[in-house]
Amino acid sequence: ALALLPFLLPLSGSAQNWSFGIFAGGANYNGDLSKASPVFIEETNPSFGVLARHNFTQYITVKGSLTYGRISGDDANNESKAYTELRNLSFRSDIYEASLQGEINIFGFDPSDRDNRFALYLSGGISVYRFNPQSKYEGEWVDLQPLATEGQGTSEFPNREKYSLTQVSFPLGGGIKYALDRNWVIGIDAGVRRTLTDYLDDVSRTYAPEGTFNTDTEMGRRAFRLSNRTWDSESLDGAKEYGANDRRGNRNTKDWYMFGGLTLTYTISDPSCQTF
Repeated sequence: ALALLPFLLPLSGSAQNWSFGIFAGGANYNGDLSKASPVFIEETNPSFGVLARHNFTQYITVKGSLTYGRISGDDANNESKAYTELRNLSFRSDIYEASLQGEINIFGFDPSDRDNRFALYLSGGISVYRFNPQSKYEGEWVDLQPLATEGQGTSEFPNREKYSLTQVSFPLGGGIKYALDRNWVIGIDAGVRRTLTDYLDDVSRTYAPEGTFNTDTEMGRRAFRLSNRTWDSESLDGAKEYGANDRRGNRNTKDWYMFGGLTLTYTISDPSCQTF
């Protein structure tokens, strides 16, 4: 996303105003292993990144960013759904995102103007991100997508394809920013990302029965154990074999992830331009 910004420069007119900076905050997600509330505080993890802004006018800004954050979910932390204690699933996933967004400064923004150094803004755009859900098994973090825990790619479930780990999301958010002087700007930025997948947490549809997996192999046995973790639940003595119609997740809703935190940027201004 940052590489796209120089191509926007000819559109900006003679007043060239660039800002470069850093972001630090938290990451969260909403999906099958989160509470009904939008933000699962117990599963908030660190995130950080770098960003670049170009101000076209006092009201219109384009931002490119590279952001890393970790999302996670655990049925043990979720008491809002009755079946989650027995389901006993958990995951973590690192998110690597490249994003290009537009910002609308509602009342305008100009660090060179003492009366216009504070801004409220709304933002939206498009992101490309990489994720990789994992779960802990026998003390080791295991990648879940290659295991096809819901029978993806098997003859028993021909309509279930393995999901891609690189996908597109659509950020929507906003924030506030304040110019400490003509060059330094601090702010608070937060936004949710609508995804096109229900597999950020590797959970979406129904349980695949044991016969779906080749349990004669170590990979097949691991896949079955990680697809159905009731065998390790304190609510059940021993394993429980689910049929293909038993609910594991909710395929009718897509997953979301979100970043929120503080920004600090340094503005490089054209000396001949006192305003944008």
